[in-house]
Amino acid sequence: MSSRAEAKARQRSEAKARLKAMSAEAKATASAAILKQLRATPAWQEATTIGLYAALPSEPATRPIFDAAQQEKPDTRVAFPLMREDKSLALYEVKEWEHDLQASSSVIVEPNPAVCPPVDPAELDLILVPGLGFDAEGRRLGRGGGSYDRLLAQLSPACQRLGLFFTCQEFPELQVEAHDQPLAFLIHA
Repeated sequence: MSSRAEAKARQRSEAKARLKAMSAEAKATASAAILKQLRATPAWQEATTIGLYAALPSEPATRPIFDAAQQEKPDTRVAFPLMREDKSLALYEVKEWEHDLQASSSVIVEPNPAVCPPVDPAELDLILVPGLGFDAEGRRLGRGGGSYDRLLAQLSPACQRLGLFFTCQEFPELQVEAHDQPLAFLIHA
């Protein structure tokens, strides 16, 4: 393992420990603040096709974001990722959380491709991206599979790439590799 990969592994462990120490109440309060900040951005207000994800328990809640899109932006398409066998992500439009999303493992919820139409990544105006760690330069520390980096590489240059995270996930500087895709801006609380 290279020294850069070792540093990323250490940062992942540290981020997981920080998240584990955060209470459910603190996560809920921060998630509400993140939603408020997101709704105030021009990227959110102008987007017509949004990439979102069903958050893991350790991540900022995304169900309220989906609900806000449905209520405030009824003509906006919301696309969720589905992990393929080759570990790449395909996007599918989700119109109803309970009907269109299904558990694919004990914690991961993904769109059901039998009922959700596919969305070309190049059609996204805005993508909200999860991660374990982030820094002020827009660098993101994922979970180590590279799936989001491969998806981000397929997006239109006009697509706004936004990282959502809890403040405890911020690092002064993250280690990056050539394949790591930067984000345009970050929202955290």
